[in-house]
Amino acid sequence: MNCIKIQSKTENVIPAFPLKISENRRYLVDQNNKPFFYHGDTCWKLFWEFTEEEAELYLEDRKQKGFTVIQVQLLPHRNYQANREGNTPFMVRGDLTTPNPAYFAHVDKVIKIAMEKGLGLLIAPVWASKWEQDWYKHLNTDNAEIFSRYLANRYKDFKSIIGWIHGGDDDALELHNCIRIFGRIFKEVAPWQINTFHANQKGGWEFFNNDTWYDMNMAYSYNYSNMVEQMTKAYHLNPVRPVILGETHYEYNTGISSSLLRKFAYTSVILGGAGQTYGNKDIWIATCFWRVAMDAPAAHHMSHLKELFTSVKWYQMIPDTTHVLVTKGYGSGEEFAPACYSEDGSLAIVYIPTACTLTIDTDKFSGETEAYWFDPTSGMYIDIGNVTIQGEKKFKTPGKNSDGDEDWVLLFKGNCSI
Repeated sequence: MNCIKIQSKTENVIPAFPLKISENRRYLVDQNNKPFFYHGDTCWKLFWEFTEEEAELYLEDRKQKGFTVIQVQLLPHRNYQANREGNTPFMVRGDLTTPNPAYFAHVDKVIKIAMEKGLGLLIAPVWASKWEQDWYKHLNTDNAEIFSRYLANRYKDFKSIIGWIHGGDDDALELHNCIRIFGRIFKEVAPWQINTFHANQKGGWEFFNNDTWYDMNMAYSYNYSNMVEQMTKAYHLNPVRPVILGETHYEYNTGISSSLLRKFAYTSVILGGAGQTYGNKDIWIATCFWRVAMDAPAAHHMSHLKELFTSVKWYQMIPDTTHVLVTKGYGSGEEFAPACYSEDGSLAIVYIPTACTLTIDTDKFSGETEAYWFDPTSGMYIDIGNVTIQGEKKFKTPGKNSDGDEDWVLLFKGNCSI
């Protein structure tokens, strides 16, 4: 096989923050209207389990690996927990109306480090989960008004804050009035910051689709078929909003392979996502192994994903949900192979999770098209050659990738007219 490395034209350029939603409402752009690929890492405990020096180390590593966003929780899980400097978030335990200046000064420092590196932050102000969390017991409409206004005013000028994740691992039905207060006040004080909702393994649109403060959809699932269903539904919702895969499996969790993480990541983008989020157990929990975990296999594989999509006009892609491009072999369930294409006919991408033979309708191409197999574990391309218009043509995956798995990406570049 003729394996080649195509030099990516992408660079770690600091976006012109703050971000905003694109004109067509499908993805994020910076202030120069340059498309922003949401390529997230999950470090929920960054603000309290990491020292300033450790945060610098972690954020520099994520910058070098091509991540563009860090998802983080603002408050420790328990109301008695302090940061590494010994400061709790509130002067009175559990009282959200008494923010501790010392705790939030450390948060400010970490945000500024991320901003200097060009990394955006999506922050959960109050995690609403009942699983190992205390804040759902303390939050009410009175302190929600006070604390949200405090946060909104404190952080309105931190331009690299993309926005806020409301909820958290929970539908939080009894807290929706509080969440709406947060959303309303953040939108009032800093309307450019983007608000979303993290539900219990479903999309936030199930609850807030008609709320004017709700800006971006977030899918969350550990089941592949359910994730496909969520992403597909979100793409076709009205009103149109960007959708990201905000959370799924974590690397180093028992039984979780890097190939599974790749499958969720590639599929979510191909199905119309504005981006996706990776996570590692030892990083989000902040175990003593977090430094080693920064170099976990899938973290490097995510770099290849980012390089692939940002080397093309990913933001112009349309999901092939009616199978006009891939007519046979796209599979179902765990073996579903998603595809997308650009309306102007310049690009088509298929992710194949398991070995198979696909049938591509080449009549959808307006002329000769370059075709490649892309190895998602090495970033290498196999040049298939030019594809001419000849009706349905079969493409068989080329065996194992460099990691010994079966997943590949099939890329068509040229005069693909669909």
